[in-house]
Amino acid sequence: MNRSKQLAAAAIAALLASCAGKTDGEQADDIVPRVAPGPAMVRTITLAPAGDVRVEASGSLEASQDIVVLGDIPGTVKKVHVDVGDRVEAGDLLAELDTRDYRLGLKQASAGLKAAKLALEMAQTSFDRSDKLLSGGAMSEASHDGSKLQLDLAQNNVEMAKVGLAMAKKRLSQTKVRAAFDALVVKRFI
Repeated sequence: MNRSKQLAAAAIAALLASCAGKTDGEQADDIVPRVAPGPAMVRTITLAPAGDVRVEASGSLEASQDIVVLGDIPGTVKKVHVDVGDRVEAGDLLAELDTRDYRLGLKQASAGLKAAKLALEMAQTSFDRSDKLLSGGAMSEASHDGSKLQLDLAQNNVEMAKVGLAMAKKRLSQTKVRAAFDALVVKRFI
């Protein structure tokens, strides 16, 4: 038995039970206990023939992804390439930041790498000399160890300068803010 037929049967049974067994002198209060009134739950059920389905609903639609686009680095916005209502695809250029400081940072990192490489050449030459002097007995082990330490430090400085240059290049590339995925621009704060 489906749900609507069960509800109808229950309602009829309750009606019959309230009338059943009542004599002339009895009142309904004696048979059916009183229940304090409370909020009633009303449900309307409409049956439709099979295959004829109609659904009415109200609600709201929300985007499957909602994202606020921010640059990965601080800076002044130089140009915005999109406006509210524009559709963008992943990778599209949305905005550009001022690149002057980041270009200077790239030049500085490049110069730092060049200086570190020159210092490494000098430390390598000094170490090679100290190696010859040590093998000839003209230099102490302690002095030779100091020369080796200077070479190791110079090699480390070259590696640090390479990392600094890579970071400067990355920061410069981040001055171009791009769409992370296909989207519709719904708000613009700048």
